[in-house]
Amino acid sequence: MFIDEIHSLMGLGSSIEDRNNDAANILKPYLGDGRLKIIGGTTTTEYKILESDKAFARRFIGLEIPELNTDELLVLLDTTIERYNKMRTINIDYPQNIKEEILKALLDLSKEEYQNPQRRLYNLDLSLTVLGFCYNFAMYDGKKNLDIDSLIEGVNFANTAKYINDDGNKYFREKIFKLTK
Repeated sequence: MFIDEIHSLMGLGSSIEDRNNDAANILKPYLGDGRLKIIGGTTTTEYKILESDKAFARRFIGLEIPELNTDELLVLLDTTIERYNKMRTINIDYPQNIKEEILKALLDLSKEEYQNPQRRLYNLDLSLTVLGFCYNFAMYDGKKNLDIDSLIEGVNFANTAKYINDDGNKYFREKIFKLTK
């Protein structure tokens, strides 16, 4: 079983009167004897919450996975585009150098100055979300290629849906228009 935000099990389901009956304590015996195997995801900061319950924490082996660098993120985005192309039968028909710049512009939208704090996503999550919007607009319009209009519509929608702010929208539009002229 995979549990994202595993630190949230600490205190989950407990009452003020009975703090020892939270989800983490209920799972301990099952984890201890091997009836249940869990992989949990959390941040290094939130992992400290898990460590506050030593009996729960010792049932896990910590593995720190560093954040991906820009080149690694670009490879993942490029791979995802290939899957989107097959899944949705839409191609991104630009030369590789233009395509790479489009992907960099999508990654740039994850910069703090372009994001809405209430809908914050990071790096690949936001880029894939916006890219999905772009493909959806191309599909809706019956296009076979992910063109500049679909890219702009997808980013406009991300702006309307408050994933990015107006500055991010403006930045992307300017970058895409320069690239595709």
